[in-house]
Amino acid sequence: MKTILRNLLSVLRRFKMAMLLNVLGLSIAFAAFILIMMQVEYDQNFDRGYTDTESIFRVEIIQNDGDGQAIVCRPLADAFIQSSPHIVAGTLVNPWGGALFFSVEENGERNSFKEQYVSVYPDFTKVFDFDFLEGNQSALEEPTSVLLPQSMAYKLFGNQSAVGKQLVFENGDKLTVGGVYKDFPRNSSVQNCIYQKMDPRENIQEWGNWNYEFYVRLDDPKNAEGLFENFAAHFDPTPVKEHWGGYHLRLNPLPDVHYTMGIQYDT
Repeated sequence: MKTILRNLLSVLRRFKMAMLLNVLGLSIAFAAFILIMMQVEYDQNFDRGYTDTESIFRVEIIQNDGDGQAIVCRPLADAFIQSSPHIVAGTLVNPWGGALFFSVEENGERNSFKEQYVSVYPDFTKVFDFDFLEGNQSALEEPTSVLLPQSMAYKLFGNQSAVGKQLVFENGDKLTVGGVYKDFPRNSSVQNCIYQKMDPRENIQEWGNWNYEFYVRLDDPKNAEGLFENFAAHFDPTPVKEHWGGYHLRLNPLPDVHYTMGIQYDT
């Protein structure tokens, strides 16, 4: 054993540069392998954290020429949600809200913040699997209530309960925190942001306003087959064709959305 160690040390002294390059090469290769595997795991687990993920679909519009987009108009989505009992929940998401300024007041001191804000249908929490730490999903039924992620609630209010606290926005609106949900992982389509119920009157009959992402949860993913045929058989497509032309709808399974290419307005 001593002889082997002595020979090894002798080789190291004689070929220092070669040994150094070999060690560096192996270290870089190993580090690259770890990074690649982390990325693979991140992608493979994208949108896999919900209950019955396979039952969640994004509804996309595909033109007859093959072009598509990830946004729809509100009346089309509402009609589709009501078209089948296999759709247990459907939601629209307005992804263009951006970051808004607001303030919170604690112990007579007002602090200002800027956070992401998104308006959704109340069934958003039924389509996606929210884990509530305070309050519950019924907060989205109230027009003046909002949901916050745990990380944001801690940032705004520390260890205090966030439910019942007010957010005062620049336009004077005062919204009350109705629920706090556990943060979603980064490899998720659901943002960790402020959620509020969408205005019931917003573009309710605007067939030409294509600004909403549309998701549905089915009772069984197998029932996706034939869903559009049933919808088309009972739906008058005239209003859509006036603004869109030739088209068809596509149910894209949520786990596949991360890998979907060639779709416009995919946020």
